[in-house]
Amino acid sequence: MAIKNYRTQIALPAIAAGSLPAIWRTVHQGKTDKNFWPRLGLSFLVSGLAEPFRIYERLRYNKTVAAKKIEHAPVFILGHWRSGTTYLHNLICKDPQMAYVTTYHGTFPEIVLSQLGKLIFKNFMRFALPSKRQGDNVQMDADFPQEEEFGLANIHAYSFYNFWYFPLESKNFYDFIDFKNVDNEVLSIWQNTYIQLIKKALINTQGNIFASKNPVNTGRIPQLLKLFPNAKFIHIYRNPYNVFLSARKFIKAMIPSLQFQNISDAQIETHITQTYTQLMQQYFADKALVSANNLIEVRFEDFEKQPVNTMQKVYEHLQLPNFKTALPHFNKYVKVQKKYQKNKHQISAKQAALVANNWQFALDKWQYQFPDNLIIKQF
Repeated sequence: MAIKNYRTQIALPAIAAGSLPAIWRTVHQGKTDKNFWPRLGLSFLVSGLAEPFRIYERLRYNKTVAAKKIEHAPVFILGHWRSGTTYLHNLICKDPQMAYVTTYHGTFPEIVLSQLGKLIFKNFMRFALPSKRQGDNVQMDADFPQEEEFGLANIHAYSFYNFWYFPLESKNFYDFIDFKNVDNEVLSIWQNTYIQLIKKALINTQGNIFASKNPVNTGRIPQLLKLFPNAKFIHIYRNPYNVFLSARKFIKAMIPSLQFQNISDAQIETHITQTYTQLMQQYFADKALVSANNLIEVRFEDFEKQPVNTMQKVYEHLQLPNFKTALPHFNKYVKVQKKYQKNKHQISAKQAALVANNWQFALDKWQYQFPDNLIIKQF
């Protein structure tokens, strides 16, 4: 058991693929517990080994990236973690016209276009990457669509995803969602980095329309509209009871390979409760900023039953082109996904009360009740 724990503590977190300045800024945003010092040291070592490849990519490709035009409004998939965002993103990215951040791009955001860099680090990633994601059994591959928040964090360190490394500081990292309490320089860095990341995704995956899945963006509508006034938004939502249990299981499965701080189960539940409340209330306040024809809201339970029909409604509402071309790709992916086995959950009376007491605003908004498929256990 001791060996297993030691290996967990030195496992490479996503931050190891980030730039040295980003790691340096990140680790000064929280206190690393002593048992994670080996992991931190290994992260700096790997980052240092990759730094020459980052420098080469900047010198070789920055002009190409700068010259790239974002000709179509991006499509942003919004929704709290564990609300169905991954399935929706994977499906829409089967459309050949869609560009996206890959798992490799989202981990090594500054070594994307260099062929030698990709040859080395992508193969390394394929060797180290599990075939299925911890926490929910979703299949993984270096070229599969991925959310971009880890990638943004690995470039500049101004990210809510720093909570994975320093979970006890998660309330402070919310500033990197809405940017209300950060200076203009940080906001400008985030804006420029995001545009560059999207341009690289367009070049790398050779699509025309950038499709993003980033739950953090659920609280960033004003910032996204400043960058892309005609941006399209798909918000997917799910029964909050199921979101709570799924998020709890997912974080408990993922955080051992990422964290630099120890955290208890109770603290994880507090993090989930507070983040959901703040994020969803932010979304409810900001969604009116989006014109009606640029926002569609999708109920996960309906999407799960009829994913292709839902996609047709999305394309029609947002006036996205080429649905007929994408249709056979959607049908093929949905057919394969029928074999996917979801995690099964049980909820304690205490956890059920936690959801009811804190997230009643969402339950009422979307008219959700306690799910029939959940059993309350007294534990």
